[in-house]
Amino acid sequence: MREVIEPRVRTFKQRFFGRNDVILHTVDMGNNAGDFSFLTDPGLRAEFYIELNTMLGALDYKVIAAVIKKHEYIEHYGASAADPYVYALEMLIDRFCWELGEDLDSGFICAD
Repeated sequence: MREVIEPRVRTFKQRFFGRNDVILHTVDMGNNAGDFSFLTDPGLRAEFYIELNTMLGALDYKVIAAVIKKHEYIEHYGASAADPYVYALEMLIDRFCWELGEDLDSGFICAD
């Protein structure tokens, strides 16, 4: 799995950014910010999203997500509340391990 996903993502990044260290951050994509400023060009934007969606549609993966209502979380736990991002990461890793079950080599975390 890793031998398929990582090279495809690297190739995609190299094509659009000329390097592999860009983080595919939805907020920046939507705002055409930072490395994604080229998305203000309608042609490049269409090409980028077509290729991104084609790549994601062709890959075999499972998304595990966590959502924390920060205001409610902090209101409930007060000063003893753990950092909500650290807590969310702990929950994601726990769920990931649960999904793997006994087959520990069947997945990897790609935080990109």
